[in-house]
Amino acid sequence: MNLHGSVARRICRRLVAGVLVALICPARAFAQEGGHLFRPEVEVQNTDYATVRKQFRTTLLRRGPSPQEWSRHRPPAYVAEVDYGATSMPLKAWLSDAAGHGPRRPAVLFLHGGFAFGADDWDMAVPYWEAGFVVMVPMLRGENGQSGDFSFLYDEVDDVLAAAAFLARHPAVDSSRIFLAGHSAGATLALLVAETSSRFRSTTTFRGSSSWTICSRS
Repeated sequence: MNLHGSVARRICRRLVAGVLVALICPARAFAQEGGHLFRPEVEVQNTDYATVRKQFRTTLLRRGPSPQEWSRHRPPAYVAEVDYGATSMPLKAWLSDAAGHGPRRPAVLFLHGGFAFGADDWDMAVPYWEAGFVVMVPMLRGENGQSGDFSFLYDEVDDVLAAAAFLARHPAVDSSRIFLAGHSAGATLALLVAETSSRFRSTTTFRGSSSWTICSRS
């Protein structure tokens, strides 16, 4: 028997077991300091998010547009800029296949990162279009010079739901196969929307965060 090989295998098994424990029990593996567990920074809520939204209204202490700078971009030839918001709050989005020719197809509602829309955000959604999906990227309230007040991922949920309703009515879209995707701040917003509505076939996010802190200067 090779002694060195046996020892190496035992060490390898222990390392693998340690990694599995860390992956399976991240709270215990990473939330201890000096023998004490960290307390959550905010109170954990057990109430259904969709139910809470029906009862709660945001009270903004300061009203205004999104804090992110933006510039106007012209969409590609195969993309149309459409109006999807309510009459009281007109909002715009970029939409592929706006003419609606051919059979109905699945669609992806893509939520951009940051707090303003740019051409690079559309570029990030292009692979969905190349895969055969109808793609819509909405600009939200207070972004890109639009009406409405920025509320940091709360009232913006209503804008996403309005965009989804618009997409479901589109003649090119199979309303039973609408998917939601988001990047960064859009990923966090997608998680909140998924907690609010069962309209979407599935939701996927990347580089999102479930915990945000705003730092402001007086």
